[in-house]
Amino acid sequence: MTLKDYYKSLGRQTPPKTALIQDIAKLCKVTETTVRNWIIRDMKPINPEHIKIISKKTGIKESDLWKNKKQIKK
Repeated sequence: MTLKDYYKSLGRQTPPKTALIQDIAKLCKVTETTVRNWIIRDMKPINPEHIKIISKKTGIKESDLWKNKKQIKK
């Protein structure tokens, strides 16, 4: 499960998704816009500490947070 998958699994209700974004933003000391970019646009944080924080918050392994689902086969 990726971070984006986790976010989508929260359902259509706004409060759990908003709470996740707010919690991660607060823990990482970044803006909510930055967290949305990490989730929705699959942008990986530059700071490795942010990745650790997100992993701990979501329970998703660090290596799975931004897995590339598309495999190019030759």
